[in-house]
Amino acid sequence: MTGFPSEEDINDMDARMTSLVIGQYPEIIVGVKIGHYRGSDWTPFDRTLEAGSISRRSGVCGVPSAIIAT
Repeated sequence: MTGFPSEEDINDMDARMTSLVIGQYPEIIVGVKIGHYRGSDWTPFDRTLEAGSISRRSGVCGVPSAIIAT
């Protein structure tokens, strides 16, 4: 990600592609993190958790006052 505004592009949040990259570097990548998304929907969180599930890695979503992990 290159920061705002590109990190707001939901089309770049591809769970399957993320899981493929994780599979290419399993000794380096240990999980998936949400960026600094400013939108009001849950798509980035859903796709992070999906990527974690597909790749059998943790998907960690930091939410103000909470942490959701798989």
